[in-house]
Parts: sequence; C-alpha cells; structure tokens
Amino acid sequence: MTDVATWSQILSSIAVLGTLVYLAIEIRQNTAAEHAATRLGINNASAAELFKAIDYPEVLICSAQDDPLTSEQTVRLHAWLLAGLRQLEYTWLQYKNQMVDGYYWEADKQIIRGLLDNPRTRSWWQEIGRHLYGPAFVEEVDALIKDQPYRNHTRQTIAWGARKMAA
Repeated sequence: MTDVATWSQILSSIAVLGTLVYLAIEIRQNTAAEHAATRLGINNASAAELFKAIDYPEVLICSAQDDPLTSEQTVRLHAWLLAGLRQLEYTWLQYKNQMVDGYYWEADKQIIRGLLDNPRTRSWWQEIGRHLYGPAFVEEVDALIKDQPYRNHTRQTIAWGARKMAA
C-alpha cells in the first residue's frame, strides 16, 4: 500500500508541475497578446489623427498663424490639441506600465515637441492644456519642451509644399 501512495504522490506532483508550466506559458502568451493589442491601438489612433489632419487641414494651418483666431478656429484647435495630447498621454502611461517598449514613447516625444513647437500651441499648453492632464504627464511634457526653440513644423511643411520643384 505504501508503494501505491508514493507513486500517487509522485504522479500528483508531476501533474501539479505540468499545470504550473502550462499556466506560465499561457500567461506569457497572454501578455504578448495584450502588448500587441496595445501597440495596435496606439498605431490606429495615430493613423486616425493623421487622417483627421487630411480631412481638416485648416486646424493645423491655424495652429501656425500669427493672426488672432476666430472662435470656431480656437475651439477646433483646442479640441485637436487636447485629443492629440490625450492619446500621447495614453502611450506614456502604457510605457510607464511596461505595456509598450521605449520605441513608442521615444517616437511620441518627438510628436509632443512637434505639437508644441510654435508660439500659439506652446501658449495653449502653458495657459490651458497643462491643467487638463495628470501632474506626472505635465512634468514630462514640460521637461520635453523646456528651452526648446520654436521650429514651427507646420509652417515649414507649408513652405515646402509651396516651393516649385525642379524637373
């Protein structure tokens, strides 16, 4: 009877070990799937934002204007900046929670610098935008744009498009 009990314990231990190995594999696969879904969500949101810029280029154009904006332009620009930075905050949060690797956050740092690279959008950040996000994200953005000169990427892009190209 002792041999049967011993063999039962050995088989039971092997079954428990097998179950633990199986669960570890499943958890690893599930984690990889969650990371992939997060990356896909970030990519889809970025693409959607770019397509909105195609549909409504006036929002980007007014961000680079020196002239005062109409009420409608102001609301559109505010909503566009708010939505864009909210998406970037999401990527930052996913990076902090180790759901995406540093590649995504490094790329999005450049997007933040680009969004806030002219007097109008920087003014929006300082006066309005920074009060609409969590303190840790605000600190991150402030560090990114501190002492950053204005490049006005939108004006550069418009100037590039207005050039006559040599044949």
